Amino acid sequence: MKAVILAAGTGRRLLPYTKNCPKSLVRIRSKPLIAYLLDNFSEMGFSEVVVVVGYRGTMFRKILGQKYNQCRLIYRLNKKYSSTDNLNSLFIARKDLDGEFILVNGDVLFNKKILTKLIKDPRQNVTVVDSSGVVETNSMNVRIKGHQVLEMGRGLKEKSKRVLGMYKFSKEGALKYFQIAEDVVKKARGEGVQIEKPIKEFLKTEHLFVLDIKGIPWQEIDDQNDLTIAENKLLKIIK
Repeated sequence: MKAVILAAGTGRRLLPYTKNCPKSLVRIRSKPLIAYLLDNFSEMGFSEVVVVVGYRGTMFRKILGQKYNQCRLIYRLNKKYSSTDNLNSLFIARKDLDGEFILVNGDVLFNKKILTKLIKDPRQNVTVVDSSGVVETNSMNVRIKGHQVLEMGRGLKEKSKRVLGMYKFSKEGALKYFQIAEDVVKKARGEGVQIEKPIKEFLKTEHLFVLDIKGIPWQEIDDQNDLTIAENKLLKIIK
């Protein structure tokens, strides 16, 4: 199993911290945000992690190198990072992801227990949600029935759950997802598209299951307030 971290964005909402630094390299206490993600993947035995970079992408190689602990780092560059979004970044890495893989956005700090649960989950295509979290209309949310996703998108406040931005795809699920994503990216004609966009079409023929972590610590970092919260919650998140 491989992992991919999407870390190409400019992180404008986190200025001035991102004026000369990618969001995923912003330090949270002792080290960069992405290092905590790589710690988790390394501890869980991953030997290869694909990192899609964009804004100030060379900084990742300078700071992280080609290997982090036991993880070989494969860098892929989204040259159009300023005008595109995370689906465009994921699509660039598609040839590296020719089997089962775990996807995580590079601005999500999460407890290792979440990754453990996701890896051990026997179901093929899974997205991670937190039913204990506050559902905001501008966040990515899902409506579910039983343990399956019915709908995913922003503005789904009523009876919806918060999405973390972590997914596991089987080999077959990844193939189907990337087939749909290719069509979505082409139709976007260079405009930014998020990774959730192909899900609507994906759900017509495939199941996407939910893994509810129910309050296991995590934090998405979009702005300075999120960064402060992450710093305050850090010991709970990484323990």
